[in-house]
Amino acid sequence: MKNGTSTCSSHIKDALEKILQASGSEWLHQRELSELKAACQSALASLKAEGSTATDVSDCDLQPGTEPTDAENTINVENDRLICAHYTPFKIALESKISSVVIIALESLHKFLVHGFMRGNFSCPKHSKSILVVDALVQGASSCVGSNVQDPKIQIQVVRLLQDIVVLEPCHVHSSSLLLCFRTCFNIYLVCQNTSHQSAARAALTRIIHTVMHRMEDMTIDPEIAAAAAAIAAAAA
Repeated sequence: MKNGTSTCSSHIKDALEKILQASGSEWLHQRELSELKAACQSALASLKAEGSTATDVSDCDLQPGTEPTDAENTINVENDRLICAHYTPFKIALESKISSVVIIALESLHKFLVHGFMRGNFSCPKHSKSILVVDALVQGASSCVGSNVQDPKIQIQVVRLLQDIVVLEPCHVHSSSLLLCFRTCFNIYLVCQNTSHQSAARAALTRIIHTVMHRMEDMTIDPEIAAAAAAIAAAAA
């Protein structure tokens, strides 16, 4: 288990150092980024103290039904636990609205998903409400592309991230978070000025819809989600 979590810990450390470096170079936003820099430094110190093994998860609880069943799955759950316990700096980075910082956070979180380290099945640490990290991630990524944010680099990273949150196993989103993935990708498709990114958003919508429809054959999907998927599919056609 140590080797598996050590690799994950190295990825987290690298991502935090990149965010910290980017925040340090934004001279015009030092006051706004002070909380982010402190959170990154705290997380890095925590990872170093833990020796890439256990982590304090007193504020980070596992979602029921995701307990490990074998050695490999135990490593997967521990990796997810490690990332979720240190999610706060990434959450703050997404909220910063500073492009260089946001892009690094989005790219890092996407890498965690693609490498299978992150599932988001633990509760978000130090959050005012009981919310899973995967749901907080959907909300945070979607907020990066509001009506006043038209950065094409952020838009394409959000599309890639939200697509893989829905499509990749075993990271599943449900209900309002799934609907938000639909809406955000669709909004990017509508407003994006970059034709290649617009095509990517359309392709992401297609993959998301196909994935949801396929899963509907095996489980019960909220009728609101199914209706939204059908409406978006028709509009994007």
